[in-house]
This record gives sequence, structure tokens and C-alpha cells, in this order.
Amino acid sequence: MPKVLDLDNFAEEENVLKFGGKEFIFKIVPFSVALKFYETLPVFQKIEKEGQLKHEDFEQIVPLITELLTIVDKTVDENFVKRNLDIKRFQPLVGFMFDLMFGESKKNSADGDDLETST
Repeated sequence: MPKVLDLDNFAEEENVLKFGGKEFIFKIVPFSVALKFYETLPVFQKIEKEGQLKHEDFEQIVPLITELLTIVDKTVDENFVKRNLDIKRFQPLVGFMFDLMFGESKKNSADGDDLETST
């Protein structure tokens, strides 16, 4: 009997981000966007290790944040992100983004724990 993996009915939880007076509801992050965050991990690790955010690091991260937000709202641009992001919001936002893409719920799904197959 053939097995069917129905990814269209894959149960994804909604993750909501309220930022800049807008509400962003994420159900899925495209692989290409998550991969860009993964490739930028050394920048985030450097920030964490040094305990400080440098301008050049910020300039590398803003396009990633913008790309993530445009998944939900195509009107968002880098100026929107820069206008609404301050130092107090930076770390919680980065934490949210990484949890959204690589958090515990995503890890379990990747291990196949949440996959439904039918025969």
C-alpha cells in the first residue's frame, strides 16, 4: 500500500508578531528565508559573544528581518524596520525569529514526530 504524506494538512501553529503597529501572523517560513538566517548565524553568535551590536552587524540583519516580515506583508521595507526597531526590541525580535524557524516545535516536526501518514 502506498503511504501518503499530506504536507498541506501539516499542523502548523500560528506565531504572531506585533511590530510597528502591524500584526504579522506566521504559519510557515520558506526554506530559502530560513537558510539565509542560518547562514548569518555567525553574525548573531558574534553579537552574543561580544555583548554588543555594531552598525555593520545591524546592516546585515535588517534585510533578513525585512524579508521575513514581507512573507506576511508585502508593504514592509527596510525603512519600516529601521524606524520601528530599537535596542530594547532587537533581542526579543531576533529570539522570536529564530524560534519561529528553528525552535523546539520545528525541531520535533523535523524529526518526524508530528508527521501524519496514511495508507
